[in-house]
Order: sequence, then C-alpha cells, then structure tokens
Amino acid sequence: MSTTVLELTGEEVAVLSSLLRLARGGEYPDPVVERLAERLPPTMATAREVIFPDTFSVKAERTGGRGWGSTRVAVSRDGREMLCYDRSYPSYGEATFAPFRSPDGTWLALASRNYTCTEIVRIEDGAWIGGEKPDACGFCPVELLVPRWRAYRYPAAPDLETQYVTECEDDRRLEKLRRMAEQGKIEFGESGWMPVGFVAGCVWGDDSSWKVEAFDLSKASEGVLTRFAPWGYAPLPPNANGLREALHYDEYWEPGETLCGLASFAWACSSTDKREKA
Repeated sequence: MSTTVLELTGEEVAVLSSLLRLARGGEYPDPVVERLAERLPPTMATAREVIFPDTFSVKAERTGGRGWGSTRVAVSRDGREMLCYDRSYPSYGEATFAPFRSPDGTWLALASRNYTCTEIVRIEDGAWIGGEKPDACGFCPVELLVPRWRAYRYPAAPDLETQYVTECEDDRRLEKLRRMAEQGKIEFGESGWMPVGFVAGCVWGDDSSWKVEAFDLSKASEGVLTRFAPWGYAPLPPNANGLREALHYDEYWEPGETLCGLASFAWACSSTDKREKA
C-alpha cells in the first residue's frame, strides 16, 4: 500500500510537526499519529530544524521489566551510537534527554535514568558525572531542555548590531527568519546554549499538571546541578506544546543573559557568563 505525501507549506509543516510532538509525548503510542507522520514531506524540514539542527538523534524503545516497565534510550550522531541507557519509566525517554555544549567544548546532556531525578552525562564517554540522586519524593522529569540561541546579521547593513534568536521563538517568527535567510536578507552565524536548563514534571504523586523548574548549569562540567523554582510552583501553560512553547525571551536578549518568562510569570536573573559558541 503506497503512502501519499502531503503537500504543505513550511509553516503548515511546522504546525503539524508540533501537533505530532504533542501526540507522541503521551504515555501510549498512537498508530494513527505514526501513519500521519509518514505522510509529512521527507525532505521538508521545519524552520526550527533548519535554524537549530539537531546534533544528536535520540530513539526510545519501551521494554519490559518489573512493575510498569522501562525504556531503552539510544543516542547517536551521524549514524554512530554514542550512548545507551535504561530509563526506569515506560515513556518520555526522548523528551528527557537534552544535550548541550559546555564552555570548555565538552558535550554534556541533562538526562533522566531514574524517573525521580535528573542527572548529567558526558556524551563522548558515557560517564554519568553528577546531578540529582533518586528520591521517592523527588521532582520527576517528563521533559528537559537547554535552550539554544543563534546569531544573525544583515549583510546589506553591516553596521547594524548582531541580532539573536532563541529556539523558544514561535514557529511563525522562525519561518519568517528562514525565508529571509533563503532570500539573502540575513545570514545566520554562531550558535550556543543558555546558561540555564529547564525541566517540566512534577513532585511524585502530583501529576494533575506538569510544573516547570530550572537548573543552574554554571558548574555542569564539574557534575554540579542545582535545581531551583524561578516562578515558584508554576504549572506548564496548558496551551503550550512543551517547554519550547512555554518559555519566552526578551526581544533584545543577548548571550550571557538569563532573562526569561513563563506565561504570565516573570523572572529576571543576570549572568556574566558567556555561552560557548558552537
């Protein structure tokens, strides 16, 4: 039986891809969703994927085991497996792996092997170098994110200051920037990661809604991970498809700053650390 590929614009692909990610985020895979995913144009990447291409590929496979089972998470780069581990929960395996590059150039990731905590893994050698310990009353991650940024410039106006965009921008603005780059109106430059990571999840037993907290990554390469709640006990906005849509940065954000908002909550935190350029 042949599969008809949908003819969609870039913006339509972005919207449909967001809906697919939302549907796939549930605990039980839906075969209808997977059949719809097969009909997306195979060569058409979303604006987010073009501006912020993934360095690693993450695949999670539900496995057996005692109780509710577990998940085998495999991380690869350019077709070569870099890391493989078991997560003690049958879902959210892909969403709870968030890679980033430390200022010294080391590839690290926030990851959740035990469903009650978040750890730091060094991707190159698979060493788990620190982070939280399993805790029966811990904060259980269902999604982790270290937001990326990217610089862009206007070649026709070289005197203009460099502008920045984060991957937490809405799909429409990212699509606009992609079109401008294709037309030669802007040129994308260096990229990097925020000095703060984020986690969506809940304290064990309180899964009526996902809450959002943050991690200080200033000492992540040393295995030190400090979680804090910049907005208090704040829920993930119900209309947001994950952390990328829930977080927003000031229009004039620049690398080294950690000015961030969540829905109607506000949080301002200054940082003098500059992110390592990729």
